[in-house]
This record gives sequence, structure tokens and C-alpha cells, in this order.
Amino acid sequence: MKISLIVALAVLIISSPLTAVELGERRLYECVKVSQAPTVDGRLDDPCWQNAPVSSGFTRTLRDQEKPPSYQTHLKLVYDERYLYVGIKCDEPHPENLQATVLDEDNPSVCGDDSIELFFHPDPDSPHYYQLVSNSKGVRYDGRILDGTWNADWKAVGSVGKDAWYLEGAIALSSFPERKGVWRFNVCRELRSTDPIEFHGWSNPYGAFHNPDRFGHLIFSGPFANLRRGFLLQAADFAKSSLDKQQRFEKQKQEIERMRASVPAQMHGTVQSQLAGLRKDEGLLEQKYRGKESPSLEEWSDFDAALDSLLARSEEVYWKLKFYVLLSD
Repeated sequence: MKISLIVALAVLIISSPLTAVELGERRLYECVKVSQAPTVDGRLDDPCWQNAPVSSGFTRTLRDQEKPPSYQTHLKLVYDERYLYVGIKCDEPHPENLQATVLDEDNPSVCGDDSIELFFHPDPDSPHYYQLVSNSKGVRYDGRILDGTWNADWKAVGSVGKDAWYLEGAIALSSFPERKGVWRFNVCRELRSTDPIEFHGWSNPYGAFHNPDRFGHLIFSGPFANLRRGFLLQAADFAKSSLDKQQRFEKQKQEIERMRASVPAQMHGTVQSQLAGLRKDEGLLEQKYRGKESPSLEEWSDFDAALDSLLARSEEVYWKLKFYVLLSD
């Protein structure tokens, strides 16, 4: 596959629609500006919520990470000149089992309830990120990193339905004095109505929630939602990733060809067969994407995953040959 194929795909990204991105580790949410703010009552029935992109795909962290969450979580955000509004639906078929024992404000123990933890890193170049937590009763805790003396200007209201609980919040943007155009951001959930309890992340932290390196991204569209900058950022990330993987794949093929001369003749057939399989699948991938004029983010993700598969197979051949060469020296 020629590098020009991937470059051509990168040039063509501008024609795909923008939505909340549901692509596993590469999480980004583009927040839409609204002219009419929601009423923060925990119901999420205001007109602005109806048009906000919904993002779910939360995954487990800390334990049983290979399993899907027992119950999913769904996130929406909008903003205006003064506030960032958060609307979250937490699927819960047994609301009678919800744990909401902490009743006093600014108590970090609320993290031990069924709760939502919001993490904001408005200036990724600064060491300061912020944590805002609420349970289903709207009891709040906030802190800067692990400093609980910091307080945001915010409101949270929770409500419990027959198959979910809801959290609606309004956070004053002035709470964050350092703000860049692209924030790091995450939403985590403690699910304590199950046995055992579960820990979920929108952008998987692969361990404790306090891991800013694993936060996703949050951007604010302003009056320029038509520019689809969130899509462009995501597609550019895939383009760079695929270019890097393509380069590694080409180098590995060259190394495999070079080392083939060092292995006994009886191994040549096996190596040749594996190389032929790699070339065949590489050709099929090139054929599949050659005519793509407007790849979606899902197609970019599939393309990146296909390169991962080619790389894994070429690495297996490479290390078998490398191991034999090292033993022969």
C-alpha cells in the first residue's frame, strides 16, 4: 500500500458529519453553544438537550476491564456565555439499590456513593485539573487535583426514574481561570448497586480516575459548528496514527526479507506463505479504501484497526525470524 493512499484519505476528511465521537480510547466531545439555557432540575427535558450529541461507550476500569459495564452511561453537554451544562443519564434497572448515603456538601465520601465524577483540565499545559462529584441526590464535592479546599461555582440536581438516574449540572466557566481552546476532560461513574461494585470511565483511565494523561478532549464549537473542528481533530489523529503504523509495517517487511536469507531452506516456504498473506490483505485494504471520498470516523477507526492487524501479524513473523537469527549467531 502506498503512503499516498493514506495522504489522500487525510485530505478527504472534511466531508463527513460531526457527532459525539464513540471510538473507544480516542474520545472527544464537541460542545454546542445554546441560546436558551436548561432549567437545572435533574429532568433533562429542556429543548437544548434534545439537539445535543449524546456520547456513551463507557468502559470498565480498575477491575474486570475486559468486561462491558453492567449498565451504560450517557453524556450530553451544552454551554452558553457563562455556564457549561452537563446532562447525564445513568442506566439503572434497580434504582431501589442505589447508594446515596452522603448528605453533607463538600464531603469527599460522596465518591463512595453511586456517583458521577467530572474531571476538567481546561489548560492541559497547567498541572491543575479539577474534579466535581455528585450522587443521585445532588450532593456535591469538588477539588483541584486532590485539594478539597478549592470550590467551583456550580449547581447539581439529581433525580431517580424507574430504569435510570439522572444528573444535571451548571458549572460557571469562571470557575476555571486557565482555559485553552481544547480541554482535557473525563466523566467517571461509580456503580455501587451491583455486586461487586464497578468503576466506569468515558475515556478509560486504565486504573484510578485521577489520571489526566488518559482524559479525553472537550471543545466548544461557538458560532462555528459548521466547521466541524471536532471531526477534523479526530480524523487528523487517525491520519497520523495510520501513517506511523504504515511506516512501521513497511520497515518490518523489509527486515523480514533481509532476514529470510539467514534461515534454513525448509523455513523459506513458511515465511514466503506468511508474507504472501500479508501482501494479499494489504492489497485488499488498499482496494477497499482507494475509492473512499468521504470516510467517516468509523471508517477511519476500521482502517486504523486493519493496520493494527497487519502490524501484529508482521511482528509475529519478524520476531520468529529474529529469534532464530539470534540463536544462530
